[in-house]
Order: sequence, then C-alpha cells, then structure tokens
Amino acid sequence: MTKGKITQIIGAVVDAEFDPKHLPAIYNALIVYRESSIEKNKNDKRQTKNDKLILEVQQHLGEGQVRAVAMGTTDGLKRGTAVLDTGIRKIVYLDKGNGQYVGKEVILGPKAGDYYPVLEGLEEGDKVVTSANFLIDSQSQLTGGASALYGGAMEFKEEK
Repeated sequence: MTKGKITQIIGAVVDAEFDPKHLPAIYNALIVYRESSIEKNKNDKRQTKNDKLILEVQQHLGEGQVRAVAMGTTDGLKRGTAVLDTGIRKIVYLDKGNGQYVGKEVILGPKAGDYYPVLEGLEEGDKVVTSANFLIDSQSQLTGGASALYGGAMEFKEEK
C-alpha cells in the first residue's frame, strides 16, 4: 500500500498528496484512520479508538495530488493525517457464456439498505456473476489476467 497525506478537507471532499510515481488510480479506495474520543463512565476516564474512513479517488489534480470523496463523515480529519492507497477498485464479473468471465470496473452509489446501486459500468442485459461457485471454479481463469490488468490488487485484507 502506498502512503500519502491529507492536504485539504472541504466537506466530503478530501485532497491528498502522494509520491507522483505511485499515484492512486481513479476509483481506488483509500483508507484514513482517525482518532476519536469516547467518554467512559467507569472512573470518569476517556478511551480513544481509531475510526476507519474509506475515500474513493475521483480526480488527479497534478503534482502528486488526488481528490477523493469520503464514504462517511469527515469530522475529526486533519491536514497531514496519513492516508493509504489500498489499490482496490470496484469490480464485478460478467458471464460472457461458455464458461467465460470478464471483470468490469463499476462506480457505486451510496449504500441503500444492504445494497449499493451501480451508477456506471454496466449495460442493460449484462449478467453479473454473484454465486460462490463462480469464484471457486474460475479462480484459475482470473488469477493471471486479472492480476496483470489490475496490478495484483484483486483483494485487500486489512492486517490487525
């Protein structure tokens, strides 16, 4: 993961600076950890915890700067806070028939209940694969081509 820092916050819009050689791709997910305080009733002590905020890169501004949109509140963010590029893009897999699948990048809207609406990237009639059997059966088909196409960022697992 590439590390950068926040340079500006205006509402849900967050600008961040990265090494220009390692600029996050458009629609990549960024992670910011912010410290928040929680009042603790017992012994009147304060406890702090780190909240994770996801950002989505929307624009390259030049000179190593990106503009991203926060997927939650930006309350408590500060300039200079570290931001990490996960390398994750939102990909769905389409069934092209005869056991052939193709990955397609999509743009999602805000969460609505348990679902996210797809705003861009799919056309009417596209068959999106959703079953677990697809993932197991097609692993060998996807690993080589997808890792080359998406820079090896097929899955992100946060280390604890």
